[in-house]
Amino acid sequence: MIQNKFLVIYRGLLLISIIFFYYTLVCVPEPEPIWNFFWDTHDYIHQSRSSLFSLDLYAPKPSIWFTPRPFTMPLLYKFIDGDPVKMFYFQKIIYASSAVLLTLSLNRFFSNYYFKLLNHITFLFFFTWWHIVGWSNNITSESISTSMFLLWLAAVIYYYRKNNFLSITLLLLSTLFLAFSRDTWPYILLFFFVLNFIGYLFRGNKRKYSNILFCLFSVVILLFQSYAVKIGQRTKTPVFNDLAIRISQNKEYIEWFKNEGAPQTAQLTEDFKGIDLRVIGGKERIYKRYADSTYLELFAWVAKNGKAVYQKFLVTHPAYFFLINENKQDLERIFVYNIEGYYQDPYKFFVNADNVFPLFSPLYAIIMSLFCLYFWIKKKKMFLLLPFILILMLIINIFINYNADTLEVERHMYMTRTISEFVSILCTYILVYYTFLLYSKRQKKTI
Repeated sequence: MIQNKFLVIYRGLLLISIIFFYYTLVCVPEPEPIWNFFWDTHDYIHQSRSSLFSLDLYAPKPSIWFTPRPFTMPLLYKFIDGDPVKMFYFQKIIYASSAVLLTLSLNRFFSNYYFKLLNHITFLFFFTWWHIVGWSNNITSESISTSMFLLWLAAVIYYYRKNNFLSITLLLLSTLFLAFSRDTWPYILLFFFVLNFIGYLFRGNKRKYSNILFCLFSVVILLFQSYAVKIGQRTKTPVFNDLAIRISQNKEYIEWFKNEGAPQTAQLTEDFKGIDLRVIGGKERIYKRYADSTYLELFAWVAKNGKAVYQKFLVTHPAYFFLINENKQDLERIFVYNIEGYYQDPYKFFVNADNVFPLFSPLYAIIMSLFCLYFWIKKKKMFLLLPFILILMLIINIFINYNADTLEVERHMYMTRTISEFVSILCTYILVYYTFLLYSKRQKKTI
C-alpha cells in the first residue's frame, strides 16, 4: 500500500517537473529575430521550398546567394511553411521533447525510485543550461542538431533494453536525422556503431545482425553525405578557411599544398600572415575574401580538388590533425561555452543552471567513464559502456570539427561541453548507484 502511494507521488512529481520544463522553455518573451544576421536561415528556407521528392531538397547545387545545407533543417522548415517565427517555437518543442524522452529513458536503468526521481530532475535542470538552451533562440542548425542527438541517444538506450523491430527502426530513423543535421555527424556515427558492434562482440556476439545493419546503414549515410557535399560544394569555404588560417602560417605546409597544385599560395601567405581570430577584424579578413575576386583561382581549385587534397594532407601530417602545434589559447576554444554573438544572455529561470554549469572538468568525465568501463567488464551491460563510447566519440568529434573549419571552432564545438557535462553527471549517478547496490547487498548478508 505504501509502495503504491509512493509510486503515485513519484509519477506526480515527474509530471509536474515535465510540465514546468515545457513551460519554461516554450513560454518565452516575443522572440528577437537575431537569425536575420545569419545567412544560414535564408539558405534553409530557400532549400525547404524544393519538393519533398526532389533531390534539390536533399543534395542541392549551389547558386548565387545560396549555399546548400544538410537536409534535416530544411525538411523541418517544410512542416512550418518556412516561417522563421514558427520554427523558433517548433524547435523549442522538439528540444523539450527530446530532453524529456532522454531523461525518462535513463530512468529505466535505475530500479530505486529515489535515484529515478533525482536523476530525472537533475538532468531536466541540466537541460535548462543556457549553453544548450540559448541556441534555441536562434534558428541555425545547432539547436536541432542537439535535439536530434538527444533523441538518438534515447533511441540507443532503448535499443540496449529491447532488441525488437521498434527499437531498431527508431534507432535507424534517429540516426538518419541526426546525421543530416550537420556535415560531420556521419563520420562520428559510423565510429559509434563500429565501437558498439565491438562491444556486443565482447558480450558473446549478441545482436550480431542488427549491429551489422547499423554499421552498413552508417556507411550508406556517409556515402550519400559525401555525394551531397560534393554536389553542393560545401567544403569549399571550410577548406579555404583552413588554408588561410592554419596552413599559410607554416612554410612547410603551404609548400606541400603548392606541390599538390594549389594556386595563389604565395598571395595567401602574404595576405593572412599573422592572422588572429581573437582580435576585432580577424575573422573579417577571411569573410571579405568570400565575396571579392581576389581568390577566384584558388576557390575554383578548392571546389574541384580541395577536399581530397586536404584529406590526404591530414593523413600524412598527424601532428596537424592531432593539433600538436596549436597554441594553448586556440585549444581553449574546444571547451568554450556560452558563446557570444549567437544568442542573448540568460534570463529568468535559466540563470540558475547557468550559475551551476559547467560543474565538472573534461578530465573528470574521462576518469568517470573509465570507472563505467570497469563496471561494464564486470556486468556486461551495454548501458555501462555508453559513457566510455561517448567520450571516444567526443574526442573524435574534436579532431574532426577543429580540422574541418578552423574559423568556426567555437560554434562547431558547442557540443563538447554539453557531452562532457552529460557524461560526468551520468557516470556520477552510475557510480553512486552501484555503490549503493553493493552496500545494500552486504547489509542483507550481514543481517
